[in-house]
Amino acid sequence: MVYFFQRTEIWTLTWQGWIVAAIALSLGFMASIRWIYPFLAVSRPLSKADVAVVEGWIPDDVLKTLVADLQRYSLVITTGHPVYYGRYLTGYDSFSEVAADSLVLFGLPDDAVTPIPSTWVKRNRTFSSAIAVRDWLLQTHPDIQAVNLYSMGPHARRSWLIFRRALHPIQVGIYTAAPPDYEPQQWWQSSSGTRTVLAEAISYLYASLVTWTR
Repeated sequence: MVYFFQRTEIWTLTWQGWIVAAIALSLGFMASIRWIYPFLAVSRPLSKADVAVVEGWIPDDVLKTLVADLQRYSLVITTGHPVYYGRYLTGYDSFSEVAADSLVLFGLPDDAVTPIPSTWVKRNRTFSSAIAVRDWLLQTHPDIQAVNLYSMGPHARRSWLIFRRALHPIQVGIYTAAPPDYEPQQWWQSSSGTRTVLAEAISYLYASLVTWTR
């Protein structure tokens, strides 16, 4: 005789087990909400770094708060891809130039700030910026051994990862400014914070799995 079904036994949770599992999942979810922002918005600047690299997409109000700290560097580099709107009105070709002039306006010496624009790319813009900085440093300051990268919010860890890989063997520290449009410790209470943190978490996972070489 041919049988098309067979009897099997499986283990399943009791109602007490389901309660414990639900509590464990809830605690894990709550812990991840508290943990994810500090993980992404990491700050680990190097005290020995004499060069600062500032991401040019950082908003003006945040750039202004960084000026006092940037005064201690002998060289401040601003990064950024080409401007894709308002270029004919403003006269700026890249966000690196916008950030550089903004920092000078806010108080940095003009001769201490150098914009390093990157080429236009559809994706991996941070990597493109890191490569532009690397190539410029190799050509003009080959003796540089350490830099501090200035970023903002949960984008910081991804930028730090990419710059460390692109600039190796130059050591890269990271300084992270707080975002102005939501409270970092309660990021999930605003649409901007939720959207940004979740997107950056996914982007960091992608960046950590990709081999960044050029």
